[in-house]
Amino acid sequence: VHVKKWSRSSTLSHLFSQGVVSAESLVGDGGFRADARALLGSKARSLEKHFPRTQPNPSNYQVVYAIAMQEGRDLKSLPFFSRLNAARAVGQLGRMGFNPRFEVIALQESS
Repeated sequence: VHVKKWSRSSTLSHLFSQGVVSAESLVGDGGFRADARALLGSKARSLEKHFPRTQPNPSNYQVVYAIAMQEGRDLKSLPFFSRLNAARAVGQLGRMGFNPRFEVIALQESS
């Protein structure tokens, strides 16, 4: 799960890159998975299925992009290049076998 507050296009581009890089690391980098297990320490045993020793099947994982934005806005209100970067990230993740999805976190205006 990757979460960012929508402030600028560059923030969202970074968000979409995070999802792709983390997915690539999970699937293609055994050292990454080993380091994740080491960081988790004693909790690693219960989370072994999330960071397996062997290459995981991407279809068993979901990459979630959660974007916090002003209440009443939706994904269609994102800037053009943010939508373009999102579509590219979704394409890359899909080709790797992941099932990406988007969530909107509605922020209420503060008084």
